[in-house]
Amino acid sequence: RKEHAKAAILFLHGLGDVPSSWQEAAEYLAKKIGPACKVVCPPAPLTRITKDNGEPTTAWCDVYAPWPLTAESKDDTAGLKVSVASIHAQLDKLVAEGVPSDRIFIAGFSQGAATATLATYGYGKTLGGCINLSGWLPDRDAFKPAAANANTPIFWGHGTKDEIIAPDMQSKGVTALLQHGVRAFAKTYDVAHDTNEEEFDDIVKFLQDTLAKQQ
Repeated sequence: RKEHAKAAILFLHGLGDVPSSWQEAAEYLAKKIGPACKVVCPPAPLTRITKDNGEPTTAWCDVYAPWPLTAESKDDTAGLKVSVASIHAQLDKLVAEGVPSDRIFIAGFSQGAATATLATYGYGKTLGGCINLSGWLPDRDAFKPAAANANTPIFWGHGTKDEIIAPDMQSKGVTALLQHGVRAFAKTYDVAHDTNEEEFDDIVKFLQDTLAKQQ
């Protein structure tokens, strides 16, 4: 008889990527969460990207202008809303399977990180935490966390040389989160639009600290 999952991590890939790119990283983090932690790496839908003349690729939302994405960039709020709803459906499924919602973490890279952040703070049941890697907080001025996740912590890592998502999108996003009382842990790394070993060590510490507080 297969043991029921006692925790889960969802990992959302970036623009033009596939779930398998992050499967190994997600499984590594799942082991740190606990032995019965389920890994879910959902695929983004095929989306026509405006900045690429309507070329379709895997994406959680449209991108309107050439990189880098900055504070002035327009967000595809309609596309993000659809993607967030699809992630909420994945969360509902996990909860229905018996996974406690407060042992579910949502992580993502780049566009996946932006989607993960909105999905975490828009969900109606308390989650374990959010991991935003090289992402941003879409529609910052309208951000308001759902009551169930107002105290859910977020780890936000960003490269100081990021040429895709401007590095100051981290401080702008974190400021908006902190203004609403969200516990945000922000770290920067000497990388471009990428992750590194040091960042993953910090994510593991964040997960361990967060889970220890739940005991």
